[in-house]
Amino acid sequence: RSGVRFAAFGEVVTDFVVFARFFIGFSHKKGGGGPQARLSSRVPVTSASHSRRCRANLSENPARFLITCTRRKASMSGHIKTPQMALRILLWIGVAYFCCMSVAHFFGLKYPLLFIYYDVPFHAYQDKIISFAVVSYVCLFVNAARDRTAVPAALTALVVTVLGLSAVNFSDALADVLEGRSTFPYWLQTAFIAIYCLTMVALHVKSRWAEQSSNAPVSEL
Repeated sequence: RSGVRFAAFGEVVTDFVVFARFFIGFSHKKGGGGPQARLSSRVPVTSASHSRRCRANLSENPARFLITCTRRKASMSGHIKTPQMALRILLWIGVAYFCCMSVAHFFGLKYPLLFIYYDVPFHAYQDKIISFAVVSYVCLFVNAARDRTAVPAALTALVVTVLGLSAVNFSDALADVLEGRSTFPYWLQTAFIAIYCLTMVALHVKSRWAEQSSNAPVSEL
């Protein structure tokens, strides 16, 4: 309830500020047009038909038009920031996860998730090689968390990882090593990484879609 009250209070404050600006501009207009001209300069117009609709709505009720534009901009900004923030948090979680995985492989700490094939025999030097290779994931995810243009590269690497783990789980070589034991624990870990990857893909697509929608012209009131 407190969140709803806070949102309602924010809308009231926004409406008050918009009306104050409108009437101040109306009472202190100085050459170059009245408040409608000032409002027109603040509203993006992308086509002739849209321009005519904007002028019609502006002449009918300029204050309402500006309030609607302000609320739409604030709403779209929120829609963009929410998935981007969630994606950034998940990327930093991935950084922490791969750091722990690197440490686990370096010291031979065979725990599930940190060591996918934890009960399969490996040589110590192989584990250390894997620990060094995992550092590349750490760097990739740090870069993606700091710069969203690098997100597709990080997600592509994770998708390839899921496909590679799936191929290993299906392989005869793993079946020979397991000697009849189930591959369910490995599939469970693979599914966990796949869900993590798909969640980030969905957030990335949603943030891009919201960003493109925010650049669209204001709809007719």
